[in-house]
Amino acid sequence: CCEKPGNDEWFLDDVAIIMTAVDDLTGVSFTEYKLNDSDWLTYTEPIPISEEGRWVLQYRSLDKAGNI
Repeated sequence: CCEKPGNDEWFLDDVAIIMTAVDDLTGVSFTEYKLNDSDWLTYTEPIPISEEGRWVLQYRSLDKAGNI
């Protein structure tokens, strides 16, 4: 529901990451993400973060012309 910021940019509640990609020329084919050192996963719904700690999010999108 409602993420509340704590001290030093920490959140006090669970966090849901929502991503949107836009390509006005060919359209977006898909978006991928990975948290910390995980494998790339296809983004299909908000990404829940419920464990305490520092997280690194990487993301990329591929357009329908094949550009990342």
